[in-house]
Amino acid sequence: MVSLRYTHPISLLAICLFDAQIDFGVVAKTVKTNCAKIRGFILNYVTGRKEGKNHSQVNNVDMLTLFLESPKIFTDEFIVDELMDFFFAGTITT
Repeated sequence: MVSLRYTHPISLLAICLFDAQIDFGVVAKTVKTNCAKIRGFILNYVTGRKEGKNHSQVNNVDMLTLFLESPKIFTDEFIVDELMDFFFAGTITT
């Protein structure tokens, strides 16, 4: 059974982040659903920062502020991908 090789949730999340078209059953569907919710939450926060609804807690010297200063280079999807990388970095080693 292929899903036994990817039983760790982070492995499934990595597959989700890269949008791999691999069916691992119910667990994969749950991970994809959760991934979509997390991406939506982050996108909502990024949109709020763009609109001035959310503010940096470190006097606008954070990575998101730098990304938002160059909208032609850093698209919303790129920003969400980067923030997810930062969010999940080190989860296996912690």
